Amino acid sequence: MREIKFRAWSSGRKEMAEVESIHFKGNAVYLISKYLRLVANLDETELMQFTGQKDMNGKEVFEEDILKLENGDFGIVQYNNLNCNYYIQLINYHFNVAIDFKKVFSYQSKVEIIGNKYENPELLEVTE
Repeated sequence: MREIKFRAWSSGRKEMAEVESIHFKGNAVYLISKYLRLVANLDETELMQFTGQKDMNGKEVFEEDILKLENGDFGIVQYNNLNCNYYIQLINYHFNVAIDFKKVFSYQSKVEIIGNKYENPELLEVTE
């Protein structure tokens, strides 16, 4: 069974936190982590779930992480609500290319997290 974990980005505080506990009340979200107790507006908080995979360095892969793949491509981890699965949206192309998350981790041994879309938005720029 996959471990259920979350992290949260607070756009108001410009801070990422590992989440140990989440409580919703009205339009507020209460996030508790080891080092942070945050009460935030739900509209200013992005929750990201752990995918159950780790990169080549043993780092846990979450939604919205930016990955460097073994073949040199770069992609962002996304969740497909219709199919209830993760995929990787490639970002170094001028058109939309999505690849299956599970296949990438099955066939490529050198997948590395290089950042995430909130703390490293510059990595989302299309490269040529």
